[in-house]
Amino acid sequence: MGLPINITISAIVLAVNGIVLSADCFVLSEKENSAELSNTDYSKNFMIADFDKPQTTIRHFARHGLCNSYEGKRNLYTAMKTKLCNISLSMIQSVVLDLCRRKNHMLDKWVEELFDIDGNGYITHFEKQFYS
Repeated sequence: MGLPINITISAIVLAVNGIVLSADCFVLSEKENSAELSNTDYSKNFMIADFDKPQTTIRHFARHGLCNSYEGKRNLYTAMKTKLCNISLSMIQSVVLDLCRRKNHMLDKWVEELFDIDGNGYITHFEKQFYS
């Protein structure tokens, strides 16, 4: 009667408190008003690639994500402008440049204060883009 419809459901994933619950992959195909559900037997590594990536630590993000590029220093400057009120912009600029020049524990403390919103010690993709 109509055109055949193929719908692929690749993964159903629920992550709660670090526990990942996933269902196998199924294909729903409809041919001539009859639907069948078949297992496609995809491996679980194929389903979720984002969980395999290591998380970015505060120390790594501070040194490599912020202080190694102009855009990173600009994001750090923008973040510090939101925290430091009634301080001249040139003073904030000199603090950012000084922190990036020294790359010590004070840089880590500022990045933790400004960028680590959930407080887990790691910087997620959304936290990296917060001040962009």
